Amino acid sequence: MKITNLILIFSVIFLAATVFADTQPVNEPEGFIANINNAKKTVNNAWWSNQGGAWFGAIGGSTLGILAGIIGILAGKAKAPRFVKTLIKIIITSGIVCLIMGVVALFMSQPYGVYYPLLLMGGITTLVLGFQYPIICKRYEFVEIRKMEAIDTVSGNK
Repeated sequence: MKITNLILIFSVIFLAATVFADTQPVNEPEGFIANINNAKKTVNNAWWSNQGGAWFGAIGGSTLGILAGIIGILAGKAKAPRFVKTLIKIIITSGIVCLIMGVVALFMSQPYGVYYPLLLMGGITTLVLGFQYPIICKRYEFVEIRKMEAIDTVSGNK
């Protein structure tokens, strides 16, 4: 089985689980990861408020959208390959960190406003740019090969 098929299957399961989690009533378990006090989930032990989660998602999503637009423009024109590849690696790494934080928040029974923005932002950035990175690298390689062939043709080596 190809890695792309596995990633596609994972993304479908992730999205289905997200939709399912949004539509089902929440049954309060004892907690996936037991707290020292075995305290129930309250607003007091949340990492941030629902409004904070909304701001995190809005600002983070807007920033990532702008950066992805810059990546698309530069990669489409085959400009600044080192900058684009480094930026993609940084964004993918931050997406993985958000995913891990979202899973930890989910296991710690954090409220929806805490885990959902982390899972959503991490999932989107990791999947979208994870799929795009090899394509962008091939694009830069193709352009470089075309430049070398043009130089060889002009100099008469072909």
